[in-house]
Amino acid sequence: MATDPDDYSRGPVRCSDAPGLPRGARQSLAALAGGCLCGAIRYEIARVFDVMYCHCSRCRKGTGGAVVACAYVEANDFQLIRGRPKIYVSSPEGNRCFCGECGSPLYFEGRGGRYYSVHVGTLDDPERVPPRIHQCVEATLSWLRLTDDLPRVVGNTLPHPDARGGPSSA
Repeated sequence: MATDPDDYSRGPVRCSDAPGLPRGARQSLAALAGGCLCGAIRYEIARVFDVMYCHCSRCRKGTGGAVVACAYVEANDFQLIRGRPKIYVSSPEGNRCFCGECGSPLYFEGRGGRYYSVHVGTLDDPERVPPRIHQCVEATLSWLRLTDDLPRVVGNTLPHPDARGGPSSA
């Protein structure tokens, strides 16, 4: 579903290095926070490695959306601060985690608990982490028209964020 940090030679991008912010403002941002619709589950994120749109059928079915925006977060940068999600083992790659009270899909937990793909829509301030690439574009719905100029990748093996050209480079 998402990129693997072991495939990269450089470390993660800090939340405070979110694209689109002036350099001086990047250092003063607090951790990201989010949760489900009813508030039973809350989480915090210290750093985001990457942010992508995923067009795969599993993400569509798991979220009910035509496409999902996900923030890729290494496990040591993610912390539940209230509640425990229900878990659905959706594939050998990992689990889909959602609120058992309101049903909000929250994140995908990668195999072995090494990373999370957090649904950007569950963040309190999703504007802070705009997507930087599209993955699984071969599965894009024929009627969906996204006109951004972000890089597009077939499959879910993504180049390191620092190795990309175009507007997605910070």
